Amino acid sequence: DFIIHTDEKFDIIPSNISLSGVDIQLSNVMSRETVFKRVLENFKKDYDYILIDSNPALNLFTINSLTAADSVIIPVQAEPFATDGLFDLMKTITKVQKQLNPNLKIDGILITMTDSRTNLSKHISNEVRDKYGLVLCQYFGQLK
Repeated sequence: DFIIHTDEKFDIIPSNISLSGVDIQLSNVMSRETVFKRVLENFKKDYDYILIDSNPALNLFTINSLTAADSVIIPVQAEPFATDGLFDLMKTITKVQKQLNPNLKIDGILITMTDSRTNLSKHISNEVRDKYGLVLCQYFGQLK
């Protein structure tokens, strides 16, 4: 009922304010980490790709998204606190791979909101490449 069909040959399910309470709703559900996966199984045959844009929090919504996904692309802003969050996300992905979704792949890290004219953006981008360079090269090649 929530799917919006477009003329551009893709469908969307837009977010709304009710998603803000999804963690509370999921907290008492049996097998709460696999809810999205079970729901999306009904739609996989109809689509080539299903993209889930989750919030940057490490909560049940994100865990559900990672459990349902075949792969993940990680956007990272070129700013200091984002790299701390990236480390935490990588630990979470490893846990999900071990316990919930052993087939989950990391397709790449996408450095966003970067300004190559500033030393801070250059430093953060280089730091991400140094720590996670193999992941970067895996899908996106050498990002500049």
